This record gives sequence, C-alpha cells and structure tokens, in this order.
Amino acid sequence: MLLVAGLGGLLAACSSGGDSNELLVDYQRDLARRLDLAPPTPAAPDNIGAFPDRRERLVAIPETREGMLNVFALRECHITTLVAERNSTLGRVAPASRMWRYELTLWQRLTDCLESEVPERLAEADRERLERLARTKTEQLPRA
Repeated sequence: MLLVAGLGGLLAACSSGGDSNELLVDYQRDLARRLDLAPPTPAAPDNIGAFPDRRERLVAIPETREGMLNVFALRECHITTLVAERNSTLGRVAPASRMWRYELTLWQRLTDCLESEVPERLAEADRERLERLARTKTEQLPRA
C-alpha cells in the first residue's frame, strides 16, 4: 500500500502542471510587477557554439625539476613526501583532478613555508630555490 502511495506521489510530482517556460515567464512578470519594472521579453537564447576539443582545452605545464638533495634541503617545508607520491608510479598516472590537488597542495606548502621562520634557517641558495619554486608554482597554479 505504501509503495502504491509513494508511486502515485512520484507520478504526481513528475506530471507537468504547465510548461516550464510558461512558469518562468509568469514568475518574471510577477517579479517585474512587484518591483515596478517592465517585464522582460521572452527570447530564444543565443547559441553558445561548439565546446572546444579536449586537445584545445589542455594547457601544457612544464615540469619543475629539482635534484633530490635540493628538495631534501627544503624538508622543513614538508614537500618531500608529497613530491615522492607525485613521482611514484601511481602519481604519474593520476587523473587530472588528483594532479590539480597535488599542485594546489604543493603551492600551499611552499607559500606557508615562505611565510614561516624556515627561510631564515636555510642557506642562501636553498632560500632562493624555495622562493623560485613558490613563484613558479604561483604562476602555474591557474593553468593547472
């Protein structure tokens, strides 16, 4: 009995009480009347054109390469494990969403590290490397 009542309610909810365009036009007219504005004239939307091919949507981001000792010098920034996960077999074939998450996390850690007391304890070359990496990732993040 409950199943029949639920199915009846579902069918009633799905039934068309009116065309959705008519409902939208009625709503716009009512809203315009309440705001003392002229109601908009219904018009067909412009065509947005074809969506670009996948190849056209992809943006190449050059790889950032650093030696293991150079990255190890920045171990206080907590990026070594992150970089190792990215360079693992699974990290190299990760989906685009996972790669974006990696880029975001790396950028956040580099930025947080720059704003901490860590750069003061680094050697000059390592501090410059940290600044360069953070700057590079800041530029690449919107494209990622």
